[in-house]
Formats: sequence, structure tokens, C-alpha cells
Amino acid sequence: MSDHGLLSSEIRSQHADAIALGRSFKTHGVSEQAAKEFLRTDEGLIYQQRLIEADPAASAQVIRERAILQTMSGQELPRMELVSEPLVKAVPSGTQPTPYTPFFGKESDFLREVAAGARINERFGLPIASEAPVYDLYRIVPRVPTEVFVSTVAPTSELGGAVTRTGGATQYLVPNRNLFSEAVRVSSLGNDLSLHESLSARRSMGASVASAGESGARTNGRSGLAKTVGTAGLALTAYDALTTSARSDALRDQGSVLAAQSELSHFAGRNIGGWAGAAAGAELGLATFGKTPQTAIIGGVVGGVIGSVAGERIADREDAKKIYTQVDKDGVQWRLAGQQWEREELADLTQDAAAQPQRRSFSALPEKTSELNYRATNAAVDLASRDQPSPANPFKLGAGAEDRASLQRADWQRDPRGDGWYRDIVSRVEAPDIPVFEREIASPARAKALDAESTRTIASNIANSPSATAARYEAAYRSEGWDRHGPMPTQITSALAGADTLTASNGLSYVRGADAAWRHEGAVASGNLERELELTRDALLPALAQHADAMSHVSARAALSPEAQDRSNLTSTYAAFGIDPNVESMDAILLAVERTRVMHGLDRSTTSLSPKPDNDGRYSIHSPIDHLVRHEGVVRVAATTTAEDIQRARDDQTTHREPSIEPRAKAPPTDQRAPGETPGPLGIPLGDTSAKETPASPFATSNHPQHALYALLKDNLPQGTSERRLAQFTAECHRGGIGPRSLASIEIAGEHAAFATASGWPRVDVSISASPPSIEESAMRAQEQSLRAQTDAAREMPQAQAMHH
Repeated sequence: MSDHGLLSSEIRSQHADAIALGRSFKTHGVSEQAAKEFLRTDEGLIYQQRLIEADPAASAQVIRERAILQTMSGQELPRMELVSEPLVKAVPSGTQPTPYTPFFGKESDFLREVAAGARINERFGLPIASEAPVYDLYRIVPRVPTEVFVSTVAPTSELGGAVTRTGGATQYLVPNRNLFSEAVRVSSLGNDLSLHESLSARRSMGASVASAGESGARTNGRSGLAKTVGTAGLALTAYDALTTSARSDALRDQGSVLAAQSELSHFAGRNIGGWAGAAAGAELGLATFGKTPQTAIIGGVVGGVIGSVAGERIADREDAKKIYTQVDKDGVQWRLAGQQWEREELADLTQDAAAQPQRRSFSALPEKTSELNYRATNAAVDLASRDQPSPANPFKLGAGAEDRASLQRADWQRDPRGDGWYRDIVSRVEAPDIPVFEREIASPARAKALDAESTRTIASNIANSPSATAARYEAAYRSEGWDRHGPMPTQITSALAGADTLTASNGLSYVRGADAAWRHEGAVASGNLERELELTRDALLPALAQHADAMSHVSARAALSPEAQDRSNLTSTYAAFGIDPNVESMDAILLAVERTRVMHGLDRSTTSLSPKPDNDGRYSIHSPIDHLVRHEGVVRVAATTTAEDIQRARDDQTTHREPSIEPRAKAPPTDQRAPGETPGPLGIPLGDTSAKETPASPFATSNHPQHALYALLKDNLPQGTSERRLAQFTAECHRGGIGPRSLASIEIAGEHAAFATASGWPRVDVSISASPPSIEESAMRAQEQSLRAQTDAAREMPQAQAMHH
């Protein structure tokens, strides 16, 4: 060994290949059996789920092996903790951490170990290939409060036991690096105290170890406002999503799928306090109902609305249950299990009066799911409002690696009497333990960088403020049509009402009076505090105005007719059984179901449908369908639509269907002829071709996001096809994910039109058995899809390419 506990260059040279490959490196922590048992616990399942999210392409065996090896690196089983502060990775100076490594620590722990006379390679059990006289510390910042897994570093050995390390430091396992920012170098650290002091004296860039008990310098990720703040980049989620969705749609339609995905990923990055919280919501779903890794997602809405503002509180199981257990308007209790809301009831599905009812789980249908999501999100907002964190101080910022070293922590502070920045550093200590301070004034270049960081801090504060939470909630509320379930919570409407009541970085609430002064219980804010409040207000007001404008363009979702609701419910039920009927089959099944109801006097509003397996035990479009009712507290089968009933309905539809005209030169669907309509060149009714005025289609304007799709359809449909039908086809293709670059075929069969890509998927089927909707209705449907894309995009957390041990 060398004088600093590092392996000598002679031994390194002798075992170069073995060291480089790391095959002889072993950890001596918890046993493999203990690790496997841990992975069966709720926390172990979350750990595996995070590994899956980081590397979706990895097999189940690879995921499990990684989880076992990483768990075995600790002296004891890891405990799950929620962190919102940065973590760091020490790597040999001049190198960078891999994007997949899960092993991190806290900067304060590294400094504490060195200050106590320990060696980094020894305490952190580093492989020989990873030890060095000097390390670069790379910092990662959680995008939202995120679970990590904490344990004590286990002893390690290498080269058959010739080299051993004791371990003993605290490690933080990060199974999914996507939940953190990219690693950024922040400082350097010596392997022991003498190396570190030499480094600091030589380069003035070593981290201070005199105050190792404190946390490290404030991360640049906690950013916000300075002298002047424009509104660019501060628009709240809904407004940002409108433009992001349009850009993403345009890129996808141009064939740039990766660019479209990148656009959505950057949208999530711009709103780190918001929709990225869907990941936290997913973890809570698993933590509360952890049976399998697949039980991990509520659907993103709750997690997105919560963001980071309630992360620590909802980590408590009792508070989580307030979100994931709900009672509907009829007094029935439901709980979220994976991606479905379920209730348990006594049921006898045997049609045998002698059978004893048993408890069965029943999943919520789409409308009930919407109601429960609304109630769950309201509960999440209530929790969030109770534990809103204090904003970060934009005028007190941590020193960086480029700043002069100090023996104690020395933050930059804005001079309240001017526009400059200063910090009081400890240059030396005189006996007896008297620190000597020197004031450092920021250079113009450093002041400019601090102004920019201050600007980012206020922006970050706003992104995690009650107003931002309220904006995310309203975006979901309007796009999901939750007004049919109830009003928005009072705290939401209040947070969107203005910016004259704000919480400052000191944790106190201030109200702006008519004299423009900010007061808390009569005390007037002054200096940096007043400037912080005023600049935050200046940035928040236009953001709120932009959000209000965006919300004014969201159309109210029309209530489904009973028949449409019936179709939606049966489609959802079929999907749960892996059944995907085409339009003709669904029409026949619904006809058969309705006949059964009439025959037995059943009401669709008080019954539900459940497919029964075929004779071979499988489910298909021919499977019988039970009609379930609740009678005296027990769910029973009231009637059954048999396979014969379904076939009879299909035969009747075929018998009574009007003859269709097959297309010749093209295969364009058109309109069913209505009174006053004239046939087109193929003998197919094309819509209203009379001389009366038809409103101009917004799709026809060249700057409309779906203009290219509209133009392509128009070029490939017969002349005379009505604008109403063109608008309908344009809207439905857009809603189905088909754009001008991906549309490859148009077919007509009977009373249905089909549009598809070259691969056959996506495919959009449109009925032409009735007159098309108005142009305004089609344009509204296309717009709603673009708005709904904001929720869908935000619910999907950007995933990592991979994570390797």
C-alpha cells in the first residue's frame, strides 16, 4: 500500500487485467437469501419497479440479479427514504460517473469522513479501479422528492482477499437515475485529510471540511429570479402543454418521432415540480398496495398534481390511503389496485341459488373511474396544501467549485443596498479557535452568473408554488371533464385568483396592500425580502394570465348519451378480458345485449356486464355476457346474453343492412346521402353539395396544425366530398394518431371507412352510416385531443435507456 492507503503502482501493474475487469471484487454484506427476501417486501418491490423503469428492455432475470447484487452491497438491508436534496458520486479526478451507477452518497458524509481522518476508498469500499488520490464529486439532484435506499457500505475484498476495505460509510442506492438530473461536477476531494488539504492549498477548489456537519453548497438546480424577470419559461403547465402538444404533433406528423418524444421530454423537464411527480404517485400506489410490481401507478393525474409539494407527507401510509381509498357518490368504497379502482362485494355468479356468495373484486367502469380519479386528486390537493414547503431564498446562494475556498461555509448574498453580491469567507483560524473573516465581492462576471441563478430560483419556486399546483389541477380538471363530478376545491380557485398573497423564503405569508407594501401580521417586508416578493409577483401574474387564457380554450366535454356510455363501458370491460371487437361486431353485441335487457326488464343504469368464457375456457367476441345486478347486498346474475343471441343479432344486422357500393379508383369513405344531397362520381353520397353556404373549415388554413393531414385527405378523396366529411376524417385521424406522413391507406367497406399506416397500426375506423358532424364539432374534437395530449404526455415519465450494475 502507499502512504495514503492506495494500492501501489507495482501491484496495480501486476494485476492490471483483473483490476480493470473487476471480476475479483466482492462485497461481504447481507446474504443472497436475505436480499431475495427483501425483494419480496413492499420496499423491495418498489426497488425492482424502479430498475424496470430505468431499463424496460431488460429481462425479469436481469432485473432481479441487479436488485440482489445491489442489495448485498450493504451491511444491512436498505431502508427506503424520500430525499429532495442532492446526492454526489466520487470518481477518480478527470473521469465521469457512468449514467447507470446506482451508488451515491451525501456530500456532507464524504466531507465528514475526510475531516475525521478516514480514507474515502476504505470507508466507501471502493474497487481498486475506482480509487485515486483525488476524486471529482459529481452531483445529481432529484427532480421531485424521490425514494432512495439507504444502507451502510459493506466490507469488500479484491484479488482473492489480498486487498480488503472495511466499508462503514452511508450509501444511497438510486435504482432509477432518470428521476434525477444529469451528473454535474461540483468540487474535488482528496482521498484523505492530508491529500485534501494539499489539494485545497494547491488549487483552491477543494470542498471545505471544517463544516462537514453542514450540508454541501446549495445546488444550482434550486434556482430562480433576479433584477428583471420576463415571462418566457414561466408559463404554467397548461399553457406550456398547449404549445408543446402542437409542436410535438407537427414533428410526429412530419415523421420525426424521436424529435416529438424529445419535445415532450423537454416539456416534462420544464415542469419538474409538476407532471414529473407522476413518478412519485406511482411509487405511492405500490407502497400502499404493494403486491406485485405492476400495482405501481394511479394514472399520473394525482402524482402530477401533487408534484413535489406533498411528497414527504404522502409517504406516510395513512395519508396515502386518503388518496388511494375513496368513497363514491353512492357511498361505495373503492381502492386503487394497480391501474384500476376496485371494490369488494359478496357475489354469486353461478346462477345456483344453493351456492354461498363469496367476496369478489369488481373493477370500476370508465365513468366511475373518472369520478374516483377526481375525488383522489382532490384528496391529494388537500394534503399538498397542508404541507407546502417554503420557497428557496433567491438571494442566498451556495458557493461553487470555481469560488475561493473557505474553512467554513460561505454563501453568496445579495447586497440589499445595491445590485452586488458578497460572501464572508474564513481564510484562517487564530488561537483559540477564532475564525478570521474576509469579505469577497463578486466580480461582474460572477455577479451576472449569480443573477441568473437567482432568476432560476424564483422560477423554480413558482413551479412548486400553490399556483402551479392549482394550474396543474385545473388542466386535469378541464381536460378530464371533472365538472360533471363536482367543483374545483376552494384552495385551487384561490391560488389561481391572483398573486398578492405569497409565502416568502422565511416561511411566512405576506399580503400586498394597496400601497404596494408586503405585510405579515402588520410587519412590513423590506430589503431582499421585499424584492423577493415583488419579483415573484411580477413573474407569477403573466404566468397566471397565460394559464387562464389557455384554459379558456378548453371546451367542456359533452356528456355521453346512454347508448354511447353503454358502448364505452362494454369496450372497457372487453379490454380487461383481452377482447377487441371491430365496429360491426360491437354493434351486433350491443344489439343482443339490449334485446336481453328488454326481455328481462333490466335497466342499463343498475346493471353491469361481464363476459363468460367460451366452451374452451377462452374469451372472445362470441362469449356469453352475464348481466349483473345487486340484490339484497349480493351481486347476482340476472340474465345472460348467449353466444346464440349475439350471432342472431349479427345475422339480423347483415340481413337488414343496405347494399354498399365498393370503391373503384380510390378507396375513400364519404357521406351517407341525406335529403338534399347529390351523389358523387362513384355513386357514393359526398355530403351537402347544394348551393347553400358552408362554413369555412379551419383545417383549410395553412397554419392549422392539422392542415397537412386535411390536404392529403382532400387530394385522395373524390371531388365533391363535403367539407364536413373532410373535417370529420381529419379530426378522427388526428385523434387516432395518424398524420400526413404516416397515412398509407384509405379503405371503404359498407358503411365504414378505415385509415391506416403502412404497418396497419394505428388504424382508425369511421362510420359513414350517418351524416357527418358539423365542421365546428370536428374542429373541437381535434382541439380536445391536442389538449388531452398534455395530460397523457405528462403522465409518462421519461424513461432511461438502461441502468447497469
